[in-house]
Amino acid sequence: MTEFATTRVSPAPAALAVLSDGKRFISASDEQIKIWDLDKHREVLAIDGLNSRVSAIAVTPDGQRLFYSSFDRTISLVGIDSGEKDATLKSNSLVTTMAATSNKLVYGSDDYTVNLLSLGHTPLGEHKGAITGVAVSADERFAVSVSRDHILRFWDLATRSSVAGFGGDSALTSCAISADGLTIIAGEESGRLHFLGLEGVA
Repeated sequence: MTEFATTRVSPAPAALAVLSDGKRFISASDEQIKIWDLDKHREVLAIDGLNSRVSAIAVTPDGQRLFYSSFDRTISLVGIDSGEKDATLKSNSLVTTMAATSNKLVYGSDDYTVNLLSLGHTPLGEHKGAITGVAVSADERFAVSVSRDHILRFWDLATRSSVAGFGGDSALTSCAISADGLTIIAGEESGRLHFLGLEGVA
């Protein structure tokens, strides 16, 4: 891997996301969110004056809206082009990771729960350890969560139920779903990467 550019952000970013247009990316640092030009590596918009430090961010697939969670246990929705806040909701716990569909948000919290946010907070279920990663399939039918309890759970968003699972040898730290929805990749604290097929899941 070759580094072709570098830039400095202060404070250090706690979360990053690339927009679907492939031309911009977002960084969250403490109580500030910045939108950057990916080619020119320069800031194009700053969302300042946040009430609390940002803990996680997620962008909707159309690249128009940004969800962000804060250490004051709130989840906010802002327009990416305008930087204007559309809504703020209170969470029961600190949100540690999130992934967005076109009209829903799947997020993990420090109370070990995985939740679905649509019109309100809808618990999908629980792990027995801190949630370290979530991902949503491109067709928005399924979600995956991983936790320090060594478990990956596969969730059907329509039925809000766990329909499959996988156990690692140590804490699972991250996850992703392939574009065709047929492969899940899970990272483990031990350094292992697990590539999981979804055979038999309708």
